[in-house]
Amino acid sequence: MAKKLFSRGEVMHLANLAHVKLTEKEVAQYQKQLSETIAYIENLSEITHQHVEKKEKKQNVFFDDQTSPVRILSPDQALANTKHKKDQYFSVKKIM
Repeated sequence: MAKKLFSRGEVMHLANLAHVKLTEKEVAQYQKQLSETIAYIENLSEITHQHVEKKEKKQNVFFDDQTSPVRILSPDQALANTKHKKDQYFSVKKIM
């Protein structure tokens, strides 16, 4: 597939959407980089995927946190490597 060069207007439009001011040198640089990025992404369509196994679509793959009474770590194990703890809890600085 032929490599499409982004126009100056397209790059300026993207910069405007991102609220970024660009110099003329940056516009030229981004024209080249964006074009290379799109060309690379377009190459992904050439990847063969015939041998990839399809998986079933799963719906409602949520779980209830309360269904398993087994704890992976005890409080002592969880707090073993911390420098700052108070009673059975991690101690952190106040965030304001």
